[in-house]
Amino acid sequence: MRLTFERRRSDFERDARVTPFTGSCCSCCCCLHWIGAAVFGVIGMRAGWATAEKNLGAPLPTEGKVGLNRGLTTGILIAVGLFLGAVAFAVSSTFVSGVGQVYLAVIALAPPLGLLPVCIPLLISAYGTRRKMLSIFHTDMAKLPPKEGASTSMSLYRAKLTPAPKTHALLEQFSVFCSHCWCDLGESMHLATCPECNQEIAHPVISGPDYGVSIAWRASLTSIAAATGGTVAGYALIVLIAAFIR
Repeated sequence: MRLTFERRRSDFERDARVTPFTGSCCSCCCCLHWIGAAVFGVIGMRAGWATAEKNLGAPLPTEGKVGLNRGLTTGILIAVGLFLGAVAFAVSSTFVSGVGQVYLAVIALAPPLGLLPVCIPLLISAYGTRRKMLSIFHTDMAKLPPKEGASTSMSLYRAKLTPAPKTHALLEQFSVFCSHCWCDLGESMHLATCPECNQEIAHPVISGPDYGVSIAWRASLTSIAAATGGTVAGYALIVLIAAFIR
């Protein structure tokens, strides 16, 4: 597939006047859907991120923040690199020129798709951070005494008057809930039964690692949705301008 450009008068000119935009591959107004997609996409990303973080009801763990920022930075660099590479290859005579032209055509007609190189690394980084945090959490949990005893007022190692094992500081970034009554177990997560409902703590719900994943999904979906709205608004404005000028 090869794209060719034809020098024609702009549809927004009443006569044959030559303007700085005459004969170009697009007019200034035709950029409205790209501008709308970019602006609304950034606003949507920020709004989705802030809303998801607010709805957590708890501060985002430091490890989660680092993972999200790393993924977002990587995504932006990849998106910029893909665009610059596509522009460079599109004017060459090699096989990759066709690939570059197809990529430019796709993001020109559907600008929200240009956000995928940003959102995908963000999600991958969030899931990678989640896996890392859970791995450290389970490693630290394995150091704790076995679940036994009937105390419901304090954790097992305190009930046995034994010192708490040395664990990673990352363990403090987690909250463990009973899967039956959603009681925040806190230090009681070392017990065999829940102090609230007396049910066996076999598969507790662990929050913390999922915070970053939740934010990444919310930010990505909101960004793409907002960019789509901005694209539609841009196309509508182009049609409106053309109708009035003609």
